Amino acid sequence: MYRIMSRIAKYQSLLEDLLSSDPIQLGARFFLPDAPGVYRIFQKPSSRTSSLYVGEGNIRERLYHGHLMGNVITSPLKKKLAGGKKSIKKFISEECLAQYIVIRDSRERKLFEHFAISVLKPLCND
Repeated sequence: MYRIMSRIAKYQSLLEDLLSSDPIQLGARFFLPDAPGVYRIFQKPSSRTSSLYVGEGNIRERLYHGHLMGNVITSPLKKKLAGGKKSIKKFISEECLAQYIVIRDSRERKLFEHFAISVLKPLCND
C-alpha cells in the first residue's frame, strides 16, 4: 500500500509542477525545449482545471510541428477540433497556450501522462 501512495504523491507533485509552469504559445518554437516531457494544451483564459489535450513526447516536435503545424493525421487535437473550428491552426495559435515539464525517463513520462489525463480529463483526448 505504501508504494501505491508514494507513486500517487509523486505524480501529484509532477502535476502541480506542470500546472504551475509558465504558459507558452505553441508558435514559440524556439522557446520550446528539444526535450522529452509531458504537456497540456488549454484555451485562454488560463484555467488549471480546463484542458483541451494532454500528451507526451519531444515537446518542440509535438507542440509546434505536430499540433500547430501538423495536420489532422499527425495531431489528435486537430482531429478532434476539426468539426467545430473554421481555421484550426489559427484557433490553436491565437486561442491556446501550453504548459510542459521535462521528463526524460520514457516509462515515467508515459505513466505520468496517463495520470494527468485521468485527473485533468482533457476534452480532446480519447
